[in-house]
Amino acid sequence: MRCSTGFLRTYYKTEWIQAIVRCAGRLVAPLALTLNMAGAATLEVDRSEFDVGDPITIRFVLNRGDVAREIGLFRSDLRLSWMEVHRAKRLRNAGTTQEEITFESETMEVGPYEARLWVVGRPDPVGVTSFEIRGPRVPRGTINTASETSLRIEKLAMVVGEALVVSFRGARGTEDEWIGVFPEGDIRTETLRAWVYTDGTRGGRRAGPESGQVVVRPLVLQPGNYVAQLFTKDGFAAKSRAGIKVIRETVSPVPAPKGQLTIASFNVWGDGNGPADAPIGPPSGGLSAVVGAILKTRADIVGLQECSASRYEEIVAELRQNAEYTDLHTSIHARVISRFPITTEYLLGQPSRDLGIYAHGAGAAGVKFRLPSGAEARFFNCHLSAEPVGPLNLVRGNRTVEEVVEDDLNSKAGQMKRLLERLVDHPNQDADLTTFLVGDLNSPSHLDWDENNVAQNAGFVVAWPTSRMLVKSGFIDVYRKLNPDPRSHRGFTYTNGYPKNVFISQEMQERIDFIYYRNSADLNLHPVQFYLHNEDPYPSDHRLVVASFDPATGTRLGQ
Repeated sequence: MRCSTGFLRTYYKTEWIQAIVRCAGRLVAPLALTLNMAGAATLEVDRSEFDVGDPITIRFVLNRGDVAREIGLFRSDLRLSWMEVHRAKRLRNAGTTQEEITFESETMEVGPYEARLWVVGRPDPVGVTSFEIRGPRVPRGTINTASETSLRIEKLAMVVGEALVVSFRGARGTEDEWIGVFPEGDIRTETLRAWVYTDGTRGGRRAGPESGQVVVRPLVLQPGNYVAQLFTKDGFAAKSRAGIKVIRETVSPVPAPKGQLTIASFNVWGDGNGPADAPIGPPSGGLSAVVGAILKTRADIVGLQECSASRYEEIVAELRQNAEYTDLHTSIHARVISRFPITTEYLLGQPSRDLGIYAHGAGAAGVKFRLPSGAEARFFNCHLSAEPVGPLNLVRGNRTVEEVVEDDLNSKAGQMKRLLERLVDHPNQDADLTTFLVGDLNSPSHLDWDENNVAQNAGFVVAWPTSRMLVKSGFIDVYRKLNPDPRSHRGFTYTNGYPKNVFISQEMQERIDFIYYRNSADLNLHPVQFYLHNEDPYPSDHRLVVASFDPATGTRLGQ
């Protein structure tokens, strides 16, 4: 039901909140909540139900003395506090006590939501109100057997997490035509898994073409058989359907190193234990799983992220029990383990066992190591800010391209800039040596988001500044060096699902874990191998990434 007039209001008192929704003078839905919240605010949403694509207008009035900070929209039926999508919109007028804010719903998922209002100086929201987002409804009319519409899916077998590209011909060219994806043999409104209108939007706000191509997203389909079918709002369904099979990503054994020098980067996810409130259950993690994954790579140098000092020491002790790592060299400040002697540490600030970078904070550190040939090189380990999540904010419609680029500049790229200026590129920090830079950068690569790959990136082209900064500094992305086409080689490192291939709608697959290198005149290397640790069970939500190198001259690094 849709309310054409009136606003849904929620009034807050200290202990109890009573929300009464009225539409055309009738009581629609009472809601009683128990919250421990000081203060009061009035929050209004213009109706209780919205179709995807409708603008959502929210108004608020604050008590005297309160200063508005932001409003966020949350799925109210999910309890995923550790990864909940916060569709926050910063208020334009700092210090305002009342305002009207409009959210776009084009990329929002269907379901119940809460709008929450925060004020400066208070950690909890001071106002909450509820509404629901609805998707298209499967018409009850008969199938249009005379329809000449045809559907074709580009890939008949897709890996979990891929976007679905559908071509169509013979549509009517109206604004009410949409393509839905359903489990095979069960086409109902309740089983609708994903959809797109023929105009390319999820709201159907303009007439679509009679023939064209659309990308269906968000697409979080579990392995199984599905069917796509075209519908119209006036009750017709086109006879033509197209089938699609979603398969699990192939699990493959860890290969043997192909080069003379193998390096790795591993975000172990909260010391390898994962968060206690993971939605599908903690992964098969722990110390033994982390150590086992590293041992299989036979890497010479490894950078660890989300690894505490105590866990780092445990990992080192376990690795030294293996014959290949008996003489392991370490840097607890940089969270680096190496088969080769470490001669220098490069740190931002004073040495500390528990710098923020190694939990969920941001920062980087590095080491200089000496190869058996006597040549020296540098290795920097990074873990940049997890927030804000640029790709998810962009695809969900939280932020524009310009805004996510600005966000990146103010967070991850800003941190990388300091690292480059103070350590990596500083002439007093051995900048003339061959250098590796690895880690969880929490920012994608502009090489993956160019104009040739818009279908897989929600139609966006983004020049992500963190990766551009590294390329400008002379660094080469090893994965893209060996796999230059992002359409055929996505290289997702986060999230891999837990268990593997099991995803929820709040997740988005991204390539944010990297190995970069920059050569020097004295040590010229070239990559001969790159892979993602692809076994299951697995202890982290990030894939361990591994690269092997050989000297460009054909010499031996051990000579």
